[in-house]
Amino acid sequence: YAFKDPIHGVLYDEEEQLLQKKEYVIYLQKQCQSLDNPNEYYSIQKCSKYMKLEKKILEVYEQEIFDMEWISFTGGNVSCPKKWLEESNGFDERFGLNWGCEDLEMGYRLKQVGREFGYAKGASCCHIDHQKIEAKHEHAISTEYFYEKHKDERILELNNYLFKQRES
Repeated sequence: YAFKDPIHGVLYDEEEQLLQKKEYVIYLQKQCQSLDNPNEYYSIQKCSKYMKLEKKILEVYEQEIFDMEWISFTGGNVSCPKKWLEESNGFDERFGLNWGCEDLEMGYRLKQVGREFGYAKGASCCHIDHQKIEAKHEHAISTEYFYEKHKDERILELNNYLFKQRES
């Protein structure tokens, strides 16, 4: 969450100020080192949580909604044979630098050609997330491109699920 612009390494002002403090740098180093220690790793894992997309992925697999498995093709937590990526012409770079959907769209195309997906419920993914102030807006642009490319209403349903407003 420290980066205002992770591509160019620009920090938010508050984080820049924190990095000037020695104790904060030591704290960050300790957090990174704890991932190498199995005992500390499991304590981190106990504190982990499912994000909205992860909850939706779990729901798809638990309810066996196999035509929606493509939503599990998330870039930080997926693997497949290199041949699959080559056969499908890789990720669509026309998504540009906007956040979201390029990985889901790749999964969508793989599913369309009959590739089977699996879900390892016990697998862990350590993902250092970063704040995206424009996430909702960028994801909407990416979703629109994804939808225009495939004309599948499920794409819009997923975006509504991820970003719907809470009822008052």
